[in-house]
Amino acid sequence: MAEFVDDTLLFEAVLRNLTVLGEAAGRFDRLWTTRYSDAPWVAITGIRHRVVHDYGHVDPEIVWDTVQEDVPAILKKLKRILSDMGSDTLSSPGFRGFHGSIGLMSALSEAGGSSSHSQVGNR
Repeated sequence: MAEFVDDTLLFEAVLRNLTVLGEAAGRFDRLWTTRYSDAPWVAITGIRHRVVHDYGHVDPEIVWDTVQEDVPAILKKLKRILSDMGSDTLSSPGFRGFHGSIGLMSALSEAGGSSSHSQVGNR
C-alpha cells in the first residue's frame, strides 16, 4: 500500500476515476438501478461524494482497500449493465469518460494495485 500512496500520479488518477464512476452511477435511470439492484449504487456514488466533498479527509487505506476488495466485483457488475444498456445511452454526455474509468480501474485491479505504471498501462 505504501507504494500506492507514495505514487501521487496513480493515487490521484484512482481518486479521479472513482469520482467519474460515482458520477456516472448517479446518472443511471431508476429503471436500470431497479433492474440491477444487486449493484452497490449507494456505495459507488458514496465514494464519489466522499472524494469530492471531503477530499482532505480521504483515507488512503480505505481507497487501497476499495480498489483491492470492492472494485473488481463492482466493475464486473457495471460491465454487465453497460453491455445490456446499449450504445445510445452510453454515448450521452452523462457517461463520457465512464468507459475510460472502467478501463483504468480494471487494469489497476488486475495488476493487484501495483503502483507500476507500466503494469497498469499494459493491461
